[in-house]
Amino acid sequence: MTETHTPLVSVIVPTFNQKPEYLRATIRSVLAQDFDDFELVVSDNHSIAETAAVMNEFDDERLHVVHPPEHLPMIPHFSFAAEQGRGKYLSFLPSDDLVEPDWLSTLVPAIERDEDASFAFGEIMGVVHDAPETVLYTCRDNKLASGTYDPEFLLK
Repeated sequence: MTETHTPLVSVIVPTFNQKPEYLRATIRSVLAQDFDDFELVVSDNHSIAETAAVMNEFDDERLHVVHPPEHLPMIPHFSFAAEQGRGKYLSFLPSDDLVEPDWLSTLVPAIERDEDASFAFGEIMGVVHDAPETVLYTCRDNKLASGTYDPEFLLK
């Protein structure tokens, strides 16, 4: 991707004093996507933890680190972080979450197929950070398959 390329997806990771090993794992999981048309925006909300050192470990043109002008409460920080994304689609990801390598290549076609879709999502699983293959729970207990849904249906 060149400097002037506008990515299709902006993955937004707001963070504040996250454990370095969690933040590192989150970033690695996003950068390992088999879908290339994205940017990863990590918004560091003036952490006093080792966030800057973790960011310096990565040399990837898709990764952009931003800082709000001052420390912000959570919701204003999320708003600031979202404004930094340049993509057609935004996806927020907590700074201690991991995504599968096909996360974006699965979700982007699903949302692109339906021009009325507001969002797309996949299964959410709780895992052990030291052993991500160990699933603690699934969010929807497989009652709602990954895909696109009418917002009215999801709000029932």
